[in-house]
Amino acid sequence: MKTILFVVGPALGDVGRSLVIARAVLESTPNVRVVFAHIVPGHGDRLLRPEFYSIRIRYRTKGDQRFSDRLELTMRTVDPALTYLYLSPVPWLYLVRFPEIPRAYITNFFLTSLVPTETFQVRHLNNNFKEWNHRRLGRDLPELRDAKTLYDSDAVLLCDPVELVSSAVTMANPYHLFGPCVWQPRGSLPSPLRKKSRILLVSLGSTGSRRFPDEMAGKLRHTLDCDLSVWVTGRESARKSQKHGPIYSAVPLRPILQRSALGITQGGTGSTYAALLQGVPVAIWPSHRNHEILGELLTGAGVGAFVTELANLGPARAAEILLSMI
Repeated sequence: MKTILFVVGPALGDVGRSLVIARAVLESTPNVRVVFAHIVPGHGDRLLRPEFYSIRIRYRTKGDQRFSDRLELTMRTVDPALTYLYLSPVPWLYLVRFPEIPRAYITNFFLTSLVPTETFQVRHLNNNFKEWNHRRLGRDLPELRDAKTLYDSDAVLLCDPVELVSSAVTMANPYHLFGPCVWQPRGSLPSPLRKKSRILLVSLGSTGSRRFPDEMAGKLRHTLDCDLSVWVTGRESARKSQKHGPIYSAVPLRPILQRSALGITQGGTGSTYAALLQGVPVAIWPSHRNHEILGELLTGAGVGAFVTELANLGPARAAEILLSMI
């Protein structure tokens, strides 16, 4: 029996969306074995076991030699026929020497060489260029000049809405666009929300490290005439910080979005694409550069805005802009 190895990052989206893809792989190809290698600390322990056999990969600093050696050992031991990668290559993979086996990278088009964006990964490499390339030299790896080349694989699988990918982007091998991949936990609409018909949803995922002001949530709720604000978070530390609405973790977004006037996200593709699939306008409150890039793409496509663009509008103008996004 052939083995497929998924190497996934620590973020909720990394693990959750990999789960969706792994289940689809097993459904279409039942005579294979799926093994996960996941970074700890992270969300792998909670979501992967006992459904999948998983190997924990630890580190001292992100992408360090200990992590890279451990991942290389895992790939040699598992000896997969195919490896799927779902994690940021910078800093996690800049020291990894991959074996000569087929690889598929799962990512988003705006992070790759398809578009000339200055991503978080590009900036991170530029800030550490000399030190990281010195370490690569010690592992017989070539000089790394462009962080986006770390996405280069036998196949690059793009989890983005077809409508969001510019017609100017030339899609050729090894790039394959197959639409959004949205993971949601099992469950139903929380009972206190069942009688609500107009919700302001704030979903900042596990990477939304920038605090969203309570006052801004209250103002937007009033402007949009919402029944209440609902916060969904993957970060336990956020559970005590908000005042303007209930806070939930590990709940599915779809039934909440079906009652939402606006979805506020950090610009992660999980919550953002989940909202777009439900036809809900999106406002971005970015935590880092990649979130800003997605916000710019949504604004350019007319299906989203930045929170700062909506915060000071009157009710009539805000309603007009949201209506144009649907």
